[in-house]
Amino acid sequence: MLVLLLLLLALLCPSSSQRLDPSVFKPDAGSCYNISIPYPFGIIGNYSLGLEHLPSFGIICNGSGPMLPLPSGQYEVVDISLPQGTITILGRAVAWRCLDNFSGISLPPDQDLSLEGTPFTFSDMKNKFTVVGCDAMATIQGANGSYISGCAAFCVSKKTVVEGVCSGVGCCQAPIPRALKRLNLNFTSIRGQIGATQDVPWDPCSKAFLVKEDEYVFTYDDLISNMNNQNRTVVLEWSIGNQSCSEMDSKNGTECKANSHCYNSTNGIGYRCKCFDGFEGNPYLSPGCEDINECKGPNNPCVHPNRCKNTIGGSICKCPFGMSGDGTLRGTGCKKVELLEIILGVGLVMVLIVFALVLWTYWLLKKRRLARRKQRYFLQNGVSC
Repeated sequence: MLVLLLLLLALLCPSSSQRLDPSVFKPDAGSCYNISIPYPFGIIGNYSLGLEHLPSFGIICNGSGPMLPLPSGQYEVVDISLPQGTITILGRAVAWRCLDNFSGISLPPDQDLSLEGTPFTFSDMKNKFTVVGCDAMATIQGANGSYISGCAAFCVSKKTVVEGVCSGVGCCQAPIPRALKRLNLNFTSIRGQIGATQDVPWDPCSKAFLVKEDEYVFTYDDLISNMNNQNRTVVLEWSIGNQSCSEMDSKNGTECKANSHCYNSTNGIGYRCKCFDGFEGNPYLSPGCEDINECKGPNNPCVHPNRCKNTIGGSICKCPFGMSGDGTLRGTGCKKVELLEIILGVGLVMVLIVFALVLWTYWLLKKRRLARRKQRYFLQNGVSC
């Protein structure tokens, strides 16, 4: 009875190191609406079971395209990258707060993009926290209520607004912290009171959202629109479990297959696998990563493609006779050897040959002289020396 109880607890309590199970999905099952779905991601069919019963890397493929189920809803998948450990989603996750009837009453956010309970975090390297408004100061709060990021946008007239620039006039941007899983926002008024100015009939709503870096272009119209109908891309980072490579190596090992290595997630949670340089493939599936034949195809690294030799994990480029260099397109290439260099080279070789002949001749003469001396001594004394 005790054994059955322990087995039941083991099934109900997820492991903090999280092991991948290729049987959950068909490995590298293909794509959904031309979006590649590589393992450990996979296509799932039954979303009616509820999020808590779905695999961590499950993708729903339906009439709307590939969708990533998250606690706050389903979001369209734009791209999945194994080498970068990212998944790019598209959604209308714009949080906003308005002052109802200019009376200073804050309304709750329109949407809440939460990643809690998932293997995903907001990428701090590829996203920007963006705030739009003429009286907008928004901050991201941590779990303990402390402010961990934010910025303020302010404007007094249309003349001061510069489209395409998020420097604090009508729009501002700030980096986000690492390992962020939820946007817990706080809005504050800079003026302390709300009212449309004479020159800028701006919307009395402050908007804040995450967006892929360098994608959002600020316009004056964003100040007077609710922006809720605008889809924006957000980059999420994913990782395996919540333990580092060294922690996994000390236990059952990582999920990294042959010709790949483990590296800790840049967001500080879990680890990922990556093929060695010169190899390609899926590092999470057997037999692992395979050698890239750099000499075939358009990525030949040599100046003279027919003089390329493939090696395990790399290649060797050679220059034709009469030329020197490393033979690569990104290196010194192949340069024609000058006549003076040829003469000096040939001259040096001739000097070495003559020197070798002199040494050989000297050795031969010395050997003959020694032989004659031995013969003469034998004739005189009757014994060999």
